[in-house]
Amino acid sequence: MQINIKEDISKNVKKIAIIVIVVLFLCAAGGYLFSRSHVSNNGVGADAVRSNLRSIGDQQQSAIDGITDVESGLGDSTASAGRISDEVDAVSEGIRGTQSTIADAQSGINTSQDIAASGSDLIAEGKRILKQVRERGPNPGNKAQN
Repeated sequence: MQINIKEDISKNVKKIAIIVIVVLFLCAAGGYLFSRSHVSNNGVGADAVRSNLRSIGDQQQSAIDGITDVESGLGDSTASAGRISDEVDAVSEGIRGTQSTIADAQSGINTSQDIAASGSDLIAEGKRILKQVRERGPNPGNKAQN
């Protein structure tokens, strides 16, 4: 039985030794994996990249603000152009009204000239008739002269 005990002890020692070796290996592997010595330190480079990204973001925001200002200006310009167009239409309507008034006045002037010419013709006709009557002399049959 002694041989068996030695063999059992020897087997137990081998098992314990294997377990200790595995635990030591796991500790060494965990230490290696969880230590930061194998990870490169890009802190300075990362800070520079972070700073550049912030700068780019600020520039993009400035560009967006500028575009917004331009859009607002375009909206104001469009509204101003609409008001100017309305004013031009009103002035054009006023000019058409003035032209109509001038045409009416010209028509009135032409009518007055026609009436004056007709009146002149009537006066000339009246003078001619009066001259003829005077040249005939007094009419004895006319009761107004008696």
